[in-house]
Amino acid sequence: MFYCPKSCNGKYREDMAEIVKTVEEAGLDFNYYELTDESLEAITALSTDADIIVVAGGDGTVNRVFNATYRLDKPYIILPFGSGNDFAKTFDCPKTGKELLRTIEGMKTSTTDLWELNEKYVFVQSIFVGLSIKTIEIKEELGCNGYLKPIIEALKVYVPEYMRVCTENAIVEGNYLIAALQNVRTTCKYIAENLRRADIAAANMEFPVGDYPYGFYPNFNSPATIALEAKRSGINLFLTANNHMADQGGKGLEKTLQIYDTLGVRYIGSYRSAEERESREPLIIRRKGIKIAFINFCYGLNCALDGKCVVNRMDSTLICRYIERAKEGGADLIVALPHWGEEYKSLPNKQQRRWAEMLFKRGVRLIVGTHPHVPQLAEIELKSNGELKQAAIYSLGNYISNQSTPNQTQLGLMAEIALCRNRLTGKVTVTAPQITPLWCFKAGEYENNYTVLPISRVLAHPERVAIPKEYERAKATYQAFKRENLIKVSRCEEETIDK
Repeated sequence: MFYCPKSCNGKYREDMAEIVKTVEEAGLDFNYYELTDESLEAITALSTDADIIVVAGGDGTVNRVFNATYRLDKPYIILPFGSGNDFAKTFDCPKTGKELLRTIEGMKTSTTDLWELNEKYVFVQSIFVGLSIKTIEIKEELGCNGYLKPIIEALKVYVPEYMRVCTENAIVEGNYLIAALQNVRTTCKYIAENLRRADIAAANMEFPVGDYPYGFYPNFNSPATIALEAKRSGINLFLTANNHMADQGGKGLEKTLQIYDTLGVRYIGSYRSAEERESREPLIIRRKGIKIAFINFCYGLNCALDGKCVVNRMDSTLICRYIERAKEGGADLIVALPHWGEEYKSLPNKQQRRWAEMLFKRGVRLIVGTHPHVPQLAEIELKSNGELKQAAIYSLGNYISNQSTPNQTQLGLMAEIALCRNRLTGKVTVTAPQITPLWCFKAGEYENNYTVLPISRVLAHPERVAIPKEYERAKATYQAFKRENLIKVSRCEEETIDK
């Protein structure tokens, strides 16, 4: 899809004619559309079937199209035309028909994120997703380095007039935003392939997201760019029942859910009211003829939750009711996602054991837990034919974390589970979880920012670790984890027949 403002004239009109002629001669199938005053909904509809969105024009045109189409997850190519487009000119964008063709050809052959070719531009745009703002004040001491300096310089003259995603309740109150720019692309860079090939990829989002000033331990408040990067990397289910969700109170939780709605990401565990919870629990997702139910809950909250918002707690009556609803809804697999246990302990406590036993008896087959900040015991029980009977992964440990004591806080687990439906019998089989250990490097230890990657990749390429002692620590921690033998697989002698 090729967009250009109808007001484009003079030299810019000649340049556009040259580009369109070059694309036509190359035989590409494209639609050329000149924008006037179309609504955002109309632009979204025009772009739905496009493989690539090309936007030519000034800041107003680019931001208008971006605001209408960013949820479609299409690759963008930006051509910086227009006398007022100082921002786009800062970046390396194609300016002629031949340059545009080379960029498109690069997108066809590239195995990287489709946003990569305009990474800096879209990275800055991501700051404004879900924000209602008119002017921007930049504080250079926040996140300013060599990579971000040209972006900050460009932002000083950049006023996004079209980024009004939320019209009823502005996510940013007042008329300015102090933007702390952070490059979070490395957080999921090395596991994005695993995430994107999954039909459902879930992650525990243990923080509210909102606007500046951001909050640190013990009261978290994270920038929305982290949530956007999680979505772009393939995570499509956010788990929000955890002890930090009330760190910014009821308003902070409402803002978090509003941002997730703006990003178009499913979430479970937290809701704006008890009524909303009852209408949405449990979450049942249907993929390829298979229904999977997810129930997310936590042991408690660190702060009081004012207002009407609710977070699922370890209330056995409540959780059992949702399990029964999942059965009534025809779920082929029920997954419990508890936030529980004792911090820094590799073995589950008595409460976890009791709850796991109750969940299995009620019909849950898979339990995947979080909270202890270190990997905990994983008990995987298989039927005699190798199919999964039930599994409890009591804690995956940390994914992105600033912790380093004990060493296991930088070691996390990624669990992948495959389901298959027999088209003749309709029976759904579940395979044993495949568990991949991960390591979280802090800024400067592997790349310039926090970087998570499979520990096998770390051990295979020690030369790529910037600080040798951090490689040795990762290696020693993983060896200690293996010695603990925390991943246990057993096989049933006899199978029971489901009634």
